[in-house]
Amino acid sequence: MARLSQSTVRTVRFYEECGVLQPAQRSEGGHRMFPTPELDKLLFVLDLRAAGLSLEEIKDVLAAKASSDTGAVAAGRVREVIARHLGAIREKIEALSRLEEDFSRASTMLAGCGDCERDPRFPAQCRACDVMAKKELPRAVRVLWGTTQDVDERGP
Repeated sequence: MARLSQSTVRTVRFYEECGVLQPAQRSEGGHRMFPTPELDKLLFVLDLRAAGLSLEEIKDVLAAKASSDTGAVAAGRVREVIARHLGAIREKIEALSRLEEDFSRASTMLAGCGDCERDPRFPAQCRACDVMAKKELPRAVRVLWGTTQDVDERGP
């Protein structure tokens, strides 16, 4: 499970101890044997964790169907849970997309600082060098280098 999910044995054991994963049996050597659906569940849970859901929220997502009396009730509960998290996930995707663009631009730009071995202007006057004199600095560079520049149209 750990290898197939690209996680650790400790992670698999943690989710088993929390009741999220259920091994089908143990091998003669004492190794836990998980059915294929449990691998799919673990991959889903790892994605939910990466999206920022807590263990309790994950348990709620997984229990939404099981705690229902009918398919209609289960579908309603699962849709509620999904709707609760979908907006937050979309906001995170937008923030991550902004960071990806900003970090990419910053990394490209900061490659130009590789020649700044013994420049006496560093760090107090970085804004005066050719690399930092660009019209529109990425936000990461503005913040990390402490340069002063008007904020672009996207805002803070």
